[in-house]
Amino acid sequence: MNKRIFKYRDYLFDYLNYYFSKKIEPNFSNVLLDEIICFLINKLVSQILHIEDNIYAFPTKMRSKKSYNISAQARMIIILCKYGYTKNEEIDRIIKGIDLYIEKSKEPNGLFNYHNREYYPKDEGIPTYHVLLSKVFLYETYQEAKYLFSAIEIAENIRKHLYFPEYGYLHTLGQKMWCTNASALAIYVFAKLFHLTNNEKYLKWIDDGLKIIKKASRKDGFFSYSEKNRDVYIYSYHNITLFYLTSILDSIPNFRKDIQIVTVHKSALNALINLIDNEISFKEVNSNYTYLISIITAYAALIKNFEKDRASKLVAEISKFIKNEKVYFYLKNNKLIYGPNNRYEDILLTEILFWLIIE
Repeated sequence: MNKRIFKYRDYLFDYLNYYFSKKIEPNFSNVLLDEIICFLINKLVSQILHIEDNIYAFPTKMRSKKSYNISAQARMIIILCKYGYTKNEEIDRIIKGIDLYIEKSKEPNGLFNYHNREYYPKDEGIPTYHVLLSKVFLYETYQEAKYLFSAIEIAENIRKHLYFPEYGYLHTLGQKMWCTNASALAIYVFAKLFHLTNNEKYLKWIDDGLKIIKKASRKDGFFSYSEKNRDVYIYSYHNITLFYLTSILDSIPNFRKDIQIVTVHKSALNALINLIDNEISFKEVNSNYTYLISIITAYAALIKNFEKDRASKLVAEISKFIKNEKVYFYLKNNKLIYGPNNRYEDILLTEILFWLIIE
């Protein structure tokens, strides 16, 4: 029978309070942000379900008949590996149980669907890249070889089914169009696999993704979301690409020999800085609303690029979207909006927390 993990929630919340009271090298620029992270983890963990035997899941309103949303499951593993791992058997069982739930949803081609109610698109790219990243976190946390083997296998399936030279790493299987944040996420995880395995083929795979990012760079420094959408209409896509690109250049300095990609990175960072300096409201292009995830991904990208002063300016902006233990996703005409459709709420909450803790 499904049971919510209230006991686990309380344990983790106590642990987080201890963690933040003892932190020596804070990743966050403001105590307020620490409180937001505690609030979000507590809110999400309280929803975890015990499905059966050793299988656990984070329930999402948006799901298929087969599974809850897989990107949300993978993000929960990443979040819990980062802040919930204390060699406690109950915590271990839940983290590994969510991984077992993900494995049950694997498609015959080795990819993972997004699991929306609609049959198409299945958006196999993004959830598969997230699952791959969760396997890396599981291996780094537990040092069990099975997780590394699984990550390597998923990476091979990505290369086989989701990569095309002219499009990079796809957002959705079969779609013939490039998508910068999809390619950036894929090569970010390949960089982690390179460091774990020292297999130089991942360097080639990364370089193939960088070609798409270079192609997507506009004269104003922003990244086009896709080949068919040259305009940046949601800033989070730009911020996400910048974050992952920065990580690759920092972790594999050899790519800094590519003058073009270094120039692209500098232009992308300057575009974000100019946006912060001139328009803190972050209104999306051709719209009158501000999107919370755009602000949070901007924060992550700025921290990644050692722009702590500018990033700290965004903390107060982020806090405005959380009132009375409720998270609002949009600000439109100075009015907070819960969301156009609350069936995305829990998935978006995992994304928000992911961007507040990822490094």
